[in-house]
Amino acid sequence: MLSKPLLFCRYLSIYMSASDHRPSPDPFFCTDTRAMSPRPKKMRRCEGTFCGRAFKPTGTPLQELTQISLHRDELEALRLCDFEGMTQEEAGLRMGVSRGTVQRIITGARKKMAQALTEGQALVFVDSES
Repeated sequence: MLSKPLLFCRYLSIYMSASDHRPSPDPFFCTDTRAMSPRPKKMRRCEGTFCGRAFKPTGTPLQELTQISLHRDELEALRLCDFEGMTQEEAGLRMGVSRGTVQRIITGARKKMAQALTEGQALVFVDSES
């Protein structure tokens, strides 16, 4: 039987040599990174058309105003819910997204509109999704 110090030294040498045979953590990190990538964005159906490219206070050139971007899907959600009177569920079905997504889009769009109207800023219509 080996003494305790010799037994510990033997254990330590086996433990240190085992690290030579352990796999590298690099493949794990690569796999983990790929698993964490976001889902592809769902395309939103927008049927409405813009009437103009901006909404601004009269008498002031657009270049002199602070511009707030209102994206196509935000304008479409506002049109469906506020102008046509659809529920958020119906608007979501029409746009091809969930009710929660419509709610989030409308909340942001209404905040932008309120800011532009109260602070005298310009709403610029952007032909892309937010």
